[in-house]
Amino acid sequence: MTDAQGNRRARGTDAIARLRAAAVRADLEALAVECSPRLEVIGSVGTGGTGQVDAVLDRVLRRKAAKKSLREQHEQNPRSVRRFVREARITSQLDHPGIVPVHDLGVDPTGRLFFTLKLVEGHTLSQILDGWRSDGVEEAALLDVLDALITVCDALSLAHSRGVVHCDVKPENIMIGDYGAVYLMDWGSALVLEDPELGPSPGAGSVPSLPGDSRDDTVSGTPSYMAPEQANVEIERIGPHTDVFGIGATLYEILAGRAPYTEHEELLTLELASEARYTPLADMVEMESVPPLLAQTVSRAMARDIDERYPDVDALKADLVRYVRGGDTFPAQTFEPGTVVVREGDEGDRAFIINRGQCEVIKDIDGAREVVRTLGPGEVFGETALLSPGPRTASVVAVGTVIVQVIRGDVLTQELGSVRPWLHQLLRTVAARFREADAKLARGRAAHAPSAALQAAMYLHTFGAATAAGDLEGSWSALCRGLGVGAERLQAELEADESFAVDAARDRVTLSSPQETAARLAAEASG
Repeated sequence: MTDAQGNRRARGTDAIARLRAAAVRADLEALAVECSPRLEVIGSVGTGGTGQVDAVLDRVLRRKAAKKSLREQHEQNPRSVRRFVREARITSQLDHPGIVPVHDLGVDPTGRLFFTLKLVEGHTLSQILDGWRSDGVEEAALLDVLDALITVCDALSLAHSRGVVHCDVKPENIMIGDYGAVYLMDWGSALVLEDPELGPSPGAGSVPSLPGDSRDDTVSGTPSYMAPEQANVEIERIGPHTDVFGIGATLYEILAGRAPYTEHEELLTLELASEARYTPLADMVEMESVPPLLAQTVSRAMARDIDERYPDVDALKADLVRYVRGGDTFPAQTFEPGTVVVREGDEGDRAFIINRGQCEVIKDIDGAREVVRTLGPGEVFGETALLSPGPRTASVVAVGTVIVQVIRGDVLTQELGSVRPWLHQLLRTVAARFREADAKLARGRAAHAPSAALQAAMYLHTFGAATAAGDLEGSWSALCRGLGVGAERLQAELEADESFAVDAARDRVTLSSPQETAARLAAEASG
């Protein structure tokens, strides 16, 4: 290549570079013109005490966002400005799926302070609860809301690990997106802890104190949901336990249909909050409609004494998870001694699990009422009427004071709807067959009263175990349950036949010469 050719190539390369640079400048200039101003307001989201939130279009990134601006009447208030900046900076440093990410902080062309964050489209928990008050609530909807509250607990756990307390947990600040995302909003009241006993020490990933931060003697938060230490302006006592109280207050509103403190005057509300004087759930709604575990969770989370609350939000979350996973799904009901819980022949729409105490199962046998069996904690009764429509097959009476969990028919139907169809049908078929067998047994007893010995022999042939001597042994209580005959009457009938031996104390029944005895009893029955 000659020098002239090399010079021409170099000039060509320079020209191409200049053209490319010019094209880039033109693109950037066009972008600057096209995107000035960068944020275009496309709608209003809402207005709060000090801030106004608009939906905007980011013309550079071409995406929607939320723009929160400090309202004009607060622009000259140093405390409002400081809180606004602190909210943006604190939120931006809490990276969690349950906390809305902040994109930018600055002053717009009109001189107003603002920050931008992800635009969340959905409803606040407060709006959802308002819908409940008009339409009622189903178990599935309650579980969805508790799932959201569990996410809020996770977000708070992260914040607490960074030394940040939200200080304003309430339904209005919990946003549930249209597609299931859950966010804890509005960190404007948040407090950055400085006491090593309350928060993480410097260097442990904590959020640093921000310029202008101070623990001034002012109340921050919403009085209707405040912990006593907030209402009493005991700034040094505020910590993660304050947010535990807030979660409890939110759960209170979910269950009771109103905030813990609802006085019209703020000073009266603060007075109630300062002593945690809220109306107990038992006085707000019938306890039958409130699951015991959730009632206990509210009581513990909202304890006036900090030491009596959950030690942290993770412990509170564990009880919520236990409920959601079925650890305490059903409401409790108490029956005094002698109360008939279910009555033989009545239609039934609920079943029961005994939590405490004992009940007797009583059947009408040949015109006489006999105790068939005794039930204790953990045992279930009344389930047949739910799985197979029809009258109750026996009465159940409280022996002493009895506490049961109540399983409503509609709740059971919902639960069965979540299992495989074949299992659902299997359960209903088994219940129907049990009802048929019980009816046949009752008819058999009426027509052949002495056949209890034959039925016992057949039962032991089916379920008994052979002994070394060739006899058959089985559980005495299981035999009574299987035949549906009172223990005293059955024992008297069997002991009238020398082939049977009953040892109620050891819960054993023995049939000697089982083959011969069964044949003899069958012949007697047919003759």
